[in-house]
Amino acid sequence: METFPGKKIHSAHYRNGKEFKGKKILVVGFGNSACEIAICLNEHGAFPALSVRSEVNVIPRDVFGIPSLQIGIYQSKFSAKFADILNAPLIKLMIGDIDKYGLKKSKLGPTQQIVKFGRIPLLDIGTMDLIKKGDIKAFGDITNIEKALVSFENGRTEEFDAIIMAVGYETGIKQFLDITLEREKDIKTDIKKRKFFGHDKMYFCGYYVAPTGMLREIKIESGIIADKIKKNNN
Repeated sequence: METFPGKKIHSAHYRNGKEFKGKKILVVGFGNSACEIAICLNEHGAFPALSVRSEVNVIPRDVFGIPSLQIGIYQSKFSAKFADILNAPLIKLMIGDIDKYGLKKSKLGPTQQIVKFGRIPLLDIGTMDLIKKGDIKAFGDITNIEKALVSFENGRTEEFDAIIMAVGYETGIKQFLDITLEREKDIKTDIKKRKFFGHDKMYFCGYYVAPTGMLREIKIESGIIADKIKKNNN
C-alpha cells in the first residue's frame, strides 16, 4: 500500500466524485457506503471498481413500492431463516444471479446475516444495474499492490489513480470509556430483552443491528432509555 502513488482515503473523508472525474478509482468494500460511493463516482464521470472480498447479499430498496425495511417489520415475527426462504425467489427475480458479475453470493440469507453477524446487506439503489452495464467493475479480494498496479484473486490486475477504503467503522466507545468485552456485548441484545449499557447515567443506543431498520430501532431504544431515566429520577 505504501508504494501506491495515488490518493488513498477512508470513506469517512469522501465528499463527492468531482475531483475524480476521468480517473480510475478502486473502492474497497461492498457495504452500502462503498456501493453508494461507486454510484457517485460514476455520476461524476469517474471509472469506479469495487474490490469485494467476502460473500455478500443484495436486496432491492423496495418491492413494488414497498420499502424492504417495511417488509422486514412485517416479517419480524418469523425466524430469520424462514424470512430468507420466503424472500429468496423475489430477490433473485429482482436482483438476478450476482455470481455472474464477479460477486459471491452469501450462503446465509440477508436476514440471517444481520441476526448472526450484525452485517447489513446491500440495499441496492442502482449499483447492480451499473455493474451489469459494466459502468462499475467488480473484482475479488486484493492480493498485492505494486505502485499503481493492483492484483486481485484469480490473477486479474488493473491500474488505479486512487483508492477509497470503505471498510467500515468502529464504535469508538473504548476511546473514552473502559469497558470489558462482556459489558460491550450487553449493547447488542435481542429486542425483547434488550439491555442498555449504562455507566452511571450514561446510556447507549443504536448498537442493535436489526432487519427492521436502524432508525426504527433507535426510536424504540430512545423511548425505553427516556423511561429508565424518568424512573431513576423519581
